[in-house]
Amino acid sequence: MAAKRSRSQGGRRFVVNVHKPNGVIQPRVQKVGPEHFGIVSVDCAKARFKWMLCDFYGKVLIPPTTVEHNRPELDRALAQLKAARQEHELRDLIVAVERTGRYHHIPQRLFADNGDEVRLVHPFTSKQHRTTTDPGNKTDDTDLAAIHRAAVSGCALMQVPVDPIYRELQLLIRQRRDWVRKTSMLCCQSLVDGSYHPPLPTVTVKETVDAYIEHLTTEDRAPKTLVKYRGIFAQFMEFLRTLDITRMTQFTAIHFDKFRAMRKTNHHAKTVYTEGVVIKQLFRWAKRRRLVLENPIEDIKLNKPRLEPKGGPSLHEIDTVLACTKGKFNAMIATLAFTGIRSGEMQRLRIEDVDLDGNWLHVVSRRGGETKTRESRKVPIHPRLREILLSLSRTAHDVVGRHPTSSIGETISHFTGMSRLTSGNLASMI
Repeated sequence: MAAKRSRSQGGRRFVVNVHKPNGVIQPRVQKVGPEHFGIVSVDCAKARFKWMLCDFYGKVLIPPTTVEHNRPELDRALAQLKAARQEHELRDLIVAVERTGRYHHIPQRLFADNGDEVRLVHPFTSKQHRTTTDPGNKTDDTDLAAIHRAAVSGCALMQVPVDPIYRELQLLIRQRRDWVRKTSMLCCQSLVDGSYHPPLPTVTVKETVDAYIEHLTTEDRAPKTLVKYRGIFAQFMEFLRTLDITRMTQFTAIHFDKFRAMRKTNHHAKTVYTEGVVIKQLFRWAKRRRLVLENPIEDIKLNKPRLEPKGGPSLHEIDTVLACTKGKFNAMIATLAFTGIRSGEMQRLRIEDVDLDGNWLHVVSRRGGETKTRESRKVPIHPRLREILLSLSRTAHDVVGRHPTSSIGETISHFTGMSRLTSGNLASMI
């Protein structure tokens, strides 16, 4: 019974494959003659290379010459080779370059762009030819001689052309490997210094806007404020949709500037400023809620436009309107004109808010009927307004407020969009 051969425990052995003489050049040499066939031998280094020119028999036509990796030196080497070919009547020529990492790429491209046939010699092949003639003597000149003998024996091989798709895949693999290495280094460094942040969830702009509006609703923001914010965010998201931006992380300060520039073309400066403030609030809130890691518009400062004074109605205009009205409508116009309160505050006035004894008009912020500032205040009653209020009947529920079944309510609804009495809307009433 045959004994089983035990397998080696040392693993696979490293096998060195010396190049076989597949780059035969003898037929080309016979065609032009050995004296007219040149062989350029190139020994490469990091910042320079050394080369020499011989014929097929080994006669040195250009002695070993060092060439630095700069344009003047490279051009001088090509000119020297061209002159030698004409002087020695070399009708055919090959360039044998010893492959050395990436250092051989520069001379390889140099002679290939010059129209010469470039072949590569493996370092083990040149070592084999050097140790047979110069054992223990390794210099640049002996290496050049070994490269020449390897080319003569057919060991200088043409480089197989690489498929462009394969080269592109190689570049992508190398780039991904670099990304993984750099990312690992950054993660390790952030873990050491304690600045590591886990990746945040990817949220869209719409999801952030909906969550922010829900937050404002929870904070009891005024309904008009919510309506205004929804309108601003709708315009903002429509603009981002034209730029194919859907996620918060895609938004940059440049997009913010473009949005404000677009809105400025057909909107007032105060409107553009208000919209910018609201958008900055959105991203500041998103950062506090850790929906984004960084706020791209945190450092942007908005210039608040100057307040433009709005002219109020003259006393003559007020007298003209009061002379044309009577009853509750007359009291309503007088209240707006002589107190300066907002139209919504006027509509929510009650009888108990009018203190004729103390001569005060109380603007009370009630639940469901809050003022703009959500604060109550009192306004002194003008003598002319006092006379009008005293002439009103005190049997009504409101002094000048809206009543759902009265015809006065329809009249007051005409002033819902009017925040204060101005000369413009007063002129429309005359």
